[in-house]
Amino acid sequence: MSSAKDFRIEKDGEVVSSAPAAEAGTMASASVDHGVESSSDESLDDSYQVFKATEDLQVDPSEAKRVLRKIDWRVVPILFVTYMLQYLDKNSLNFASVYGLKQGTNLHGQDYSWLGSIFYFGYLVAQFPSSFALQALPIGKFVSIITILWGAILMTTPACTSFAGIATNRFLLGFFEAAINPAFVLIMSIWYTSEEQPLRLEAYYCTNGIATMFGGLIGYAVGHITTGIARWMYVFIIFGSLSVFWGFVSLVVLPDLPSTARFLDERERAVAVDRVARNRQGVKNRHFRSYQAVQCVKDPKTWILFVLAVAAQVPNAAITSFTSIIINSFGFDTLGSQYLQIPGGAVQFLALIIGGWVCTKWPQSRCITMIVANTICIIGAALLVGLPDDNKWGRLVALWLCYFQGLGFSMSLTMISSNIAGSTKKQLTAAILFTGYCVGNIIGPQTFIDSEAPGYHSAYIAMLVGYTIKLLAVVVLYIYMWRVNKARDADGHTDDRAAIERGMHDETELDNPGFREQHEREGVVYNGQNLPSTPQKHYLPRPTPTTSLTTSAYYAYVMSKRTSSSATNGGAQKAGQVSSYDKQKDLLSSETGHFSLIRAMHLADLITELNGFCGIMSVFSSLRYCLQDDYSRGNIYAALAFLPFGLFFDFMDGKVARWRKKSSMMGQELDSLADLISFGLAPAVVAFAIGMRTTLDHVCLAFFVLCGLTRLARFNVTATSIPKDATGKAHYFEGTPIPTSLGLDAVMAYWVSQGWVHDAIPGGLWFADTPFAVHPVVAVFMLHGCLMTSKTIHVPKP
Repeated sequence: MSSAKDFRIEKDGEVVSSAPAAEAGTMASASVDHGVESSSDESLDDSYQVFKATEDLQVDPSEAKRVLRKIDWRVVPILFVTYMLQYLDKNSLNFASVYGLKQGTNLHGQDYSWLGSIFYFGYLVAQFPSSFALQALPIGKFVSIITILWGAILMTTPACTSFAGIATNRFLLGFFEAAINPAFVLIMSIWYTSEEQPLRLEAYYCTNGIATMFGGLIGYAVGHITTGIARWMYVFIIFGSLSVFWGFVSLVVLPDLPSTARFLDERERAVAVDRVARNRQGVKNRHFRSYQAVQCVKDPKTWILFVLAVAAQVPNAAITSFTSIIINSFGFDTLGSQYLQIPGGAVQFLALIIGGWVCTKWPQSRCITMIVANTICIIGAALLVGLPDDNKWGRLVALWLCYFQGLGFSMSLTMISSNIAGSTKKQLTAAILFTGYCVGNIIGPQTFIDSEAPGYHSAYIAMLVGYTIKLLAVVVLYIYMWRVNKARDADGHTDDRAAIERGMHDETELDNPGFREQHEREGVVYNGQNLPSTPQKHYLPRPTPTTSLTTSAYYAYVMSKRTSSSATNGGAQKAGQVSSYDKQKDLLSSETGHFSLIRAMHLADLITELNGFCGIMSVFSSLRYCLQDDYSRGNIYAALAFLPFGLFFDFMDGKVARWRKKSSMMGQELDSLADLISFGLAPAVVAFAIGMRTTLDHVCLAFFVLCGLTRLARFNVTATSIPKDATGKAHYFEGTPIPTSLGLDAVMAYWVSQGWVHDAIPGGLWFADTPFAVHPVVAVFMLHGCLMTSKTIHVPKP
């Protein structure tokens, strides 16, 4: 056997890595021990000692999955809330603009447009300093402290009484918020494998949509304040105080690195580091590497991403700082300009979640997903340019389509976290991308020319141009990365073990022959083990309906309708296996913490909760319609619009459960209760709001809701007795499913659009001025209730 010899890799005179090479060119563990661990080389990853100390670690897939779940519960909620707050804070101008902000701060002409741009001047100035700080400082503490600082700055905004004052305030706000986006990109690569990153990134990025909905609700609530300081001031005080509070929470909770995380024990830290090492780009290195800076500038990906970011952000002003003004310019009133932003936020939320799911299930589809999302944005911008000014609803829908843009841009961030290796290069690439982000956001507000109000034709053309350039940039990026992968595959560099070791030595993706752009790795050979790139799942066989089961196994089977997992021929549950029901029961009974119930829920259950949320919001919107002095239709349209979103979530919870192959003991009950709210109670309340308000109307509507309740209870009991196909999917529904009540919603929406409400309800009022007064059309609700509870009507299941 030949003895190993030391080797050195140099770039522009700087030592990149130093380690002994085995005879075949791979880095044997023993050789690395002699040549690397004894070295003070700054190329070593900050987590390298943990990585090497546990190289004989045997990781069971279920253990890796458990560690991932702990990481998710600690990291993702902090990212989720922090990102939502920073989006609310930077767009607080939008919510305050219709409540006298311009008058209170003495803004004139293009001053308001410049406030949108000045924020991004501060953002731009901070990009490279924050990039260096993120690499050198503990990232958890750094993010928490800047959250506190920007919240404090936002709370001082009401003290500004001139353009100079509020412009300075906005510059400082942008300066301190600048680190959040690149910090979160870095956090993704520190804690998650490449395959896991898209869904987690979209989970926090979708808060842009949630923030739009939440901000619209707060803006609407502020509009009803009639005492104290000026209403526009409340917006900044509320948002700023929330950020300061959350910054202190983050300071306590958000960890810096997997190798130092206190919420993990020693073995779990080793597992966490081992998982991320398989990305072949290390975890984090705090040392600046000059050769990586040069390589960053020379890499075509850097400048493609820069152009993509500029083009993506030029239209951004339309769905951030100027949204209220644009909706108001369509012809909607001040309050309408607030709550009509909610559907746009919902579109953005759904686009991001669905896009993240698609890119997680099919990791090679990121560029394709960006292309689809951007094409939808192009359609929306083209409609804004081409539709006549008096078509306010058509233009509003076109604006909502533009909210798909968040999906395209957020996916470009995963290109950095997944496809750029080398800590210095990764941070500088992110800084250059966000420099383009700033440039686009500086240009965007200037396209809204005050003299063109309310048409803003130049702004809509700029949106269309920006989306088109962005689409071309995505196509070029896709072609470039495909060619790089093809060339490397042709060279035959497939040594996963060496590629992982090189990644822990902070080599870039261009220097590491085993690295692949957007590469979908089926498995990694490391430390003598064939390790999967993501934890493999083990699921129990689904019992057949004819098998005699214990109570817990029977209940687990009833729950498994949501996963539609493949049926087995074995029938009963195998000995020694624990049912999903028992696992959930043990978790709920053994955990006594405040959040034990939340930890017992699955992702599908959370999506089901969103279905219930849509139903509740529909009820609230109907009540607001009943309470308003006039009968303007905005609130009732909102009540009707929430229900299709409820149907979407009702559809998606089953899809997600089948994708993740997980059932929940609470899942079916949650599903039934959410359906009752969204498709039973909410439509009945809409009917009440538009005029069905007599005593007999109430009885008929109550009958409709109770039929829905009875139908769902029967479904829960009889789910196991309905014939199923080989996959365990039922052939039909007994009675019409309760979501078919959306047909009634569509009819009522048409009535509202035609003004057929209250005294003009079709069919009129029979037996007026008697105890038997009734609107005959309410009989349709009774008929629908009867159809839901029918046993003989079988509706094929799609």
